[in-house]
Amino acid sequence: MPKDKVLPATPDVRFKGTFDFDGLYKLIRNWLDDRKYDYMEKVYKDKAASPFGNELELNMIPELKVTPYIKYHIEILIKVFDFKEFDAVVDGEKKKVSNGRLFIQITPEVEYDWQKKYKEGFAATLQELMVKRLLKRHFEIKYYDTLAYDAYDLQTKIKKFLRMKTIKSAY
Repeated sequence: MPKDKVLPATPDVRFKGTFDFDGLYKLIRNWLDDRKYDYMEKVYKDKAASPFGNELELNMIPELKVTPYIKYHIEILIKVFDFKEFDAVVDGEKKKVSNGRLFIQITPEVEYDWQKKYKEGFAATLQELMVKRLLKRHFEIKYYDTLAYDAYDLQTKIKKFLRMKTIKSAY
């Protein structure tokens, strides 16, 4: 069965200014490690796009096996435009900081039958009927909400790290 999107609109963060890119990366990694997600980095691109700075793109796909039937996926897409790194004195110590336009998109998805036990024949038809029709509300309450709260929690932690004005979320 294909993955189901949990939220109608994906949580994202847009930021322009000076930030600590290494600290941001460590924050996301620690958040994933605390929740025991298996981590995979699909894309890491750094290209010289313009005289204003580089273009940096990261695509992370962490997974969490919740049950033998259900698996969580959170796709984290990080793009930085006009990316420049320089040394600066922050709180009395010399640090490497970054400047640019930052875009982070968090896409939570739920995958059913991730072990592919019911992939063909009558079992596949029955599984689709059960998931899409009979137990849909049960799965939404039990699994979708948990993953949605996790996605919004990550978004809020990133906003706090970047010291944005809109650091509060609905959750």
